[in-house]
Amino acid sequence: VILEQLTSSPWNNFVFMMYYGLVVE
Repeated sequence: VILEQLTSSPWNNFVFMMYYGLVVE
């Protein structure tokens, strides 16, 4: 559900990608 909401909005998806990148590094 959360993933669908994030992918539904390009902005939210971008923020998620940035946050995920920070967590990985």
